[in-house]
Amino acid sequence: MNKQKRIAYRRATRFLVLPLALMAAVAGCNKNSEGPMFTRSAGQSEDVTITVDNQNFLDADVYALWNDQRDRVGFATGKTKQTFNVDWRAPSMQMEIHLIAGGTMTTDQISVYEGDNVQLVIPPTR
Repeated sequence: MNKQKRIAYRRATRFLVLPLALMAAVAGCNKNSEGPMFTRSAGQSEDVTITVDNQNFLDADVYALWNDQRDRVGFATGKTKQTFNVDWRAPSMQMEIHLIAGGTMTTDQISVYEGDNVQLVIPPTR
């Protein structure tokens, strides 16, 4: 192969490999998004308000994990949005979701303060 053909081949390969690599990276990021989404916003009370948007068909028991303590938040019926109030216990919290007739998911840790409003989205299963 002469030099010009090799250069053209390398350029074509780069233009093909880069989009494929980007698609693989995006697909890898999408896989992580299948877990529960967990966000917070500031509020005014001393309790923490947790809104659970259960987009799954399965019902779920929801728990708040504060340091070494596990508190039951409530029961979220499938395909509903429900709001619960819990006592604030620590500056960081995780949520544990136990799907009835399904698996268990745990969120990442998030900073939570008195009066915060926490949004928890339970995604549908495939």
